[in-house]
Amino acid sequence: MGLGHITDDLVLLFFRRVLDVSAYLHMIGRNVHVHFRSGSDGTWTHDFNCSDLLPTTQQYARAFFPDAVFLPIVANRLLVVFAIQPLGRELQQVSIVNGIFTSGGGEHVKMIIDGLWNNGVSDEVRKKCANANLTHFRQVMQVVVCCQFHNPEFSSQTKEELVKFLNLSELPVWNGGLAKQTVQKLVQNRFVESVTKAIIQKLKQEDIRFSNLRVGSALDVPKLQNAALAGTDQRRQCSLILTEGDSAMALVSNSLSTDQKRHFGVYPLRGKFLNVCEVSREDVLDNEEVKNIVKALNLSFDLVYDNDAELNTLHYGHVVLMTDQDHDGLHIKGLLLNFFQFFWPHLVVRIPDFLKELRTPIIRAVHSNGTDFQEFFALRQFRTWFGGLALDQQRAWRVKYYKGLGTSTTEEGRRYFERPQDYERSFLFADTNRSMLDVFFSEKKAEERRKVLEECWKEQETVDAALLDVSISEIAAETITMDHFLQKEMVSSSLYDCIRSIPNVLDGLTPAQRKVLYTLLRHDGDGEDMRVSELIGMVVRQTKYHHGEASLGETIIGMAQSFVGSNNVPLLVPVGQFGSRLMGGEDAAKPRYIFTRLDPIARILFPTDDLALLEYFSEEGQNVEPKVMLPIMPMILVNGARGIGTGFSTEVPSFHPGDLAQRLKAFLLDSAAPVEGEMDRYEKHFGTGWAPWYAGFTGEIVPLEGTPCSWANFGRLKRDGPRTLQISELPVHTWVQPMFEQLQKWMVDRSLKNKVGPFQDAQNLSEENRVCLHIQFHNSEDVRDLMSRDVYKLMRLQGQVSFSNVHLFSTDGEGLRIRKFAHPCDILRAFVPARLELYRRRKQVILEQKRLEAVRLRSIMHYVENRALVQTVVLANLDGLDPSPDLEAAGLARVNGSFDYLLRDLNVASVRVAEVRERASASEEACRALESRSAEEMWIAELDRFQQEWKARMPETVVEGAKVPRKLKTLQAPPVVKPPKLEQSAALGNTKERIASLFSKKQAGLRKRARKDMSSDEDDFEDDFGVPDMYE
Repeated sequence: MGLGHITDDLVLLFFRRVLDVSAYLHMIGRNVHVHFRSGSDGTWTHDFNCSDLLPTTQQYARAFFPDAVFLPIVANRLLVVFAIQPLGRELQQVSIVNGIFTSGGGEHVKMIIDGLWNNGVSDEVRKKCANANLTHFRQVMQVVVCCQFHNPEFSSQTKEELVKFLNLSELPVWNGGLAKQTVQKLVQNRFVESVTKAIIQKLKQEDIRFSNLRVGSALDVPKLQNAALAGTDQRRQCSLILTEGDSAMALVSNSLSTDQKRHFGVYPLRGKFLNVCEVSREDVLDNEEVKNIVKALNLSFDLVYDNDAELNTLHYGHVVLMTDQDHDGLHIKGLLLNFFQFFWPHLVVRIPDFLKELRTPIIRAVHSNGTDFQEFFALRQFRTWFGGLALDQQRAWRVKYYKGLGTSTTEEGRRYFERPQDYERSFLFADTNRSMLDVFFSEKKAEERRKVLEECWKEQETVDAALLDVSISEIAAETITMDHFLQKEMVSSSLYDCIRSIPNVLDGLTPAQRKVLYTLLRHDGDGEDMRVSELIGMVVRQTKYHHGEASLGETIIGMAQSFVGSNNVPLLVPVGQFGSRLMGGEDAAKPRYIFTRLDPIARILFPTDDLALLEYFSEEGQNVEPKVMLPIMPMILVNGARGIGTGFSTEVPSFHPGDLAQRLKAFLLDSAAPVEGEMDRYEKHFGTGWAPWYAGFTGEIVPLEGTPCSWANFGRLKRDGPRTLQISELPVHTWVQPMFEQLQKWMVDRSLKNKVGPFQDAQNLSEENRVCLHIQFHNSEDVRDLMSRDVYKLMRLQGQVSFSNVHLFSTDGEGLRIRKFAHPCDILRAFVPARLELYRRRKQVILEQKRLEAVRLRSIMHYVENRALVQTVVLANLDGLDPSPDLEAAGLARVNGSFDYLLRDLNVASVRVAEVRERASASEEACRALESRSAEEMWIAELDRFQQEWKARMPETVVEGAKVPRKLKTLQAPPVVKPPKLEQSAALGNTKERIASLFSKKQAGLRKRARKDMSSDEDDFEDDFGVPDMYE
């Protein structure tokens, strides 16, 4: 059916386009008369005189913001109309770029609004509203923008959002001079005054919502066990206990007597509390736990609580924080302290004991007599006490580690509340605590947070990882200052968080990974599969693992994963579903369903002979794990690593194990001293030619010129039919399922940024080790349109791998420290000397063992051959005499200070002298052979063994390396991708855009080739396109 008449909506759309045309013609200075007439009766008749700017601008702006007070700003190639929305929740904008309506706004709108705020509006507004910020300014603003730019770039073919223009100077209001003039004009016209009033009105509206949080009874709070006397005249003697989880609430509820429950209320928290430093007021209002705590205490965001009248409105006189004794519990405690100080600083200062903590012991030692016990609130405190006991005294104590509050029994819980003076501490606040709290909880203070932690490293002589997991201070005072809490306990917890998350440069392992590997290296049943859940229990028992078993399960699964982007050399064997490229390992089965065992190659990489030479952590009198291990290759470069700690993070690329082994062998064989002016051995063998490598990855990785140790990596895309494209590889750490979901979004929602549609269908045909995503377009014209653009950028088939954020723990002369490494060569400078020293120590230990074995065997041989001596020893034993002097007189040697190996362990009748002589000769020969071998030769032999095992188990294509771009001969020397022009690079400003610009130089050739491919015979669809053109 045809359209019988023009609807009112369509008339409005035409009218809107006439408004757009008139405004744009004004901006470019065209004196054009625009007339709009609809219908014979002239109901919709409007005239626009484009030479008369102000009336037309007013009409245009009022079409969108009819009730707004507005002020136009006119400049070269720019027309801006500012308006106000008093209770707005987000910036409203209407913008036209080069005559194109950009519904999504973009960089030009953002820079206009932000530029005004930063060039004087903020100062004027904050004179009357100190709490105002840029977010508030954006929320109350409405803006109409018409502008012209040279060669603008938009987010999509529909040009809904401006993402880049050639030069910032093209936006006149962004220049400081004009921006300040604009602000002065806005002030003179009292526009800024109206903005200030709008922000104040908005903040008042938010305060009303805050105030409404206290409206309602505490009965409205789910799970709250309210104290019977809360809100009465005895409110000051009542305490609300905030617990970490329901199990802790059960401990409190079961431990309190009926009488105590009149004064104690309990409310359980769910996981991590809200960090109020990083959220808007709206998010605070919408948080259920915040609302429940405010209701339970009858707090008000409107009150300051600096007088008795306001204090008497509270239902409780104290808040008691009761969290687990681990790092997470301490962090929750810090978030709660931050919350109360952020909103009610006067309250926490005025009432010194308003905020308390109920600290429970982290270790409890019970004597074998059943009555004596010792409680410890810090591991350091326990180890000092336990280490001072004699061995027989240590055995008389049964030690129990309290991971969480749920470990405490009801009887122990009753003791906590019967003797509060032993367990409670009050937090003492000062007016200066806010700045330090911001350092720990504000994202904007990340650099300051890092500096605080680095200073802490310097203050400590050594940092013992096992001593750092302390959440409670050793001090037994009833009060603790916030300075002490933040600078000691929070800092120690933050450092331990880094130790748990960031690997050591020598073994590439975190403490949890090290515990797992050490447990399996000691385990004899390498060939037997064990359930991952069983291995978790074994690690917990043997290495005293004190954290969540779920976290340990994730660690074990991660060590066995072998899909692209995980491990080049997995140390464990996956038996079952350990995750895949589909979801980057998130699709792994639960530990109770899957099995694993130690991979034999792990014993090659971590020789068992080294275990006796390592330094160990000890707990309860036994060695639990090495402080650091030393593989034959730096595993941090083999498998890479990703980790996020407090103040530090790390992301280490993976490299080819075969190439790394070959480099190490060449280094060890190169014994010639460098000539003056020549590069040293490390620079010579490890300084150049590095390229990240991921087992099974078939994409392309090429270096970026001008940015050291940075590489661009690309997936693969090819035509698979006249209307079909196939994605056969994804960039590293881009997973199949998220990519497929993105394709589906592009197919359904055409308004998304960087959309690659329209296309008809998307299919995921990927296998476990092969990516296969098919995209079906409506016609070949759509394929041609996509190929004419930056296809790899639009389809997110490019990424970056770099060495710019490699932070690792390193043991130097100052102890354990976090160190930043800028190049793989730096890692090898730290690794090689330590590994060589371990080989030298191993050589000496083995030599001593072989020599002692040879001496023992020679003594046995001479002893058995000397029948008279044997008879003398027998008679001496019968007479109860010591035969040692006779043995010494015969020239026989003591072993380990005694002759027990002859007198107790030897059966003379069963000894075969020829066999003993042969074994002694073999030991002596082994000693001579080992003495002639250097540490370097020992290392090379083990590297050869690794390479043989590696080649035997890996496909030939993987041994040689990943598939490289056309005309590349080797991964060690790929061609360098030229960077964008200097002025383009400066305008881009971030890495993502910079990678995208890699294709700009070949764009013309790409379009030409696309047109050629599309016009050729449609039976030939196998050519790749896009990335290979960069190298031709």
